[in-house]
Amino acid sequence: MSKPGSKENPARFLQSIVEEAGALGFETEPLKENGNSIGLVVFEDGLAMSHVARLIRKTALVLTDKDGGDISPSISADTCQVSVEERAQLFDFFAKGAGKS
Repeated sequence: MSKPGSKENPARFLQSIVEEAGALGFETEPLKENGNSIGLVVFEDGLAMSHVARLIRKTALVLTDKDGGDISPSISADTCQVSVEERAQLFDFFAKGAGKS
């Protein structure tokens, strides 16, 4: 049987983090690629979703810099521009926070 944190069972590991975070007063949002959860964002319960989104955006820019890549050539850290896909993900995320999902 795999341990919750083992590479053989990443979905179970992420679910264990979601459960523990909820028990400790944190919220989570999965990082998904092609419908598969590949990571998790954990943040304090009660933060404004717009604030969380800004922090995630800043973090994405820092990570992209470290990787030598670019999120989008037309988007800088000081803008609120998002792609169609990002906008859809944000609306999904905000709807969940408002109890609509």
